[in-house]
Amino acid sequence: MEANKKAQADFLLSGALGDPNFGSGDQVNKRVRKLLSPSVLGQQAAHVRKSHTLQPVDATSGGRYVMPEAAGTEIQVMDDDELYVSLVFGLNSYFGARVEAEGFFLNNAMANFFPAGSDTGSDSDAVKNANVMEPNKRPLSLGAPVVVVSSSHMCKTRLVAGSPKFDILAQVIARYLALGSPLADSIHAPRLHLGAEFGTRDYLMEALDGTNQAGQLPSTTVDALEAKGISFSVLRGPYVSCDALVKYQDSVDGQADPRTNALVTFY
Repeated sequence: MEANKKAQADFLLSGALGDPNFGSGDQVNKRVRKLLSPSVLGQQAAHVRKSHTLQPVDATSGGRYVMPEAAGTEIQVMDDDELYVSLVFGLNSYFGARVEAEGFFLNNAMANFFPAGSDTGSDSDAVKNANVMEPNKRPLSLGAPVVVVSSSHMCKTRLVAGSPKFDILAQVIARYLALGSPLADSIHAPRLHLGAEFGTRDYLMEALDGTNQAGQLPSTTVDALEAKGISFSVLRGPYVSCDALVKYQDSVDGQADPRTNALVTFY
């Protein structure tokens, strides 16, 4: 994990990463593959001082270094003039959330893209284009701010939400917009968290253990998913949050996630 962090930091500073759908996606993808290659990680790992950069080993985890869940802060704003803001910022779990290496915070929201016209140090214009901030680009983060409006009825439901993890936000939006659950139920309902490794079929279930207000998933849901070959582990708090504001005509509703100390304010 520390080797991944250092490798990605080098690539970010050289302007070698960006949205593969812009500029030359093939060049960006090649750089990502190089970033994750055993040879590059081996070079980075040779410079890692584990006693200084990684958290202490948790004996209950089988001697593995324990990496915390994604952390972040969400801010959603609506006003009377139909202006909507959704902001998610903080650190991301992949490539080292909440882990400091020589004072470098990786995946800071300010470092996701290089400002337009800046000199990234890269000799490839295509890679520079992939890093220029433009509408519809996705940053190198799982943070997911979202604004949902009806294209045909602008005064109907408008949803402004956000979460440090897109899989959490997707479950809240699906409950509210697709299943028709009330906003409070959509926010409070128990959630599944994607496994720690890309491409796995492992999920983490929130558990009610007295330190949080998340509930357990219904046994019927667990049984149905296990029948499809999906395995589960229990995830203890603190949990990633998802907050939301909803406006229907002139009526506004806001829900703060009980998993955190978030607040909803009307003024």
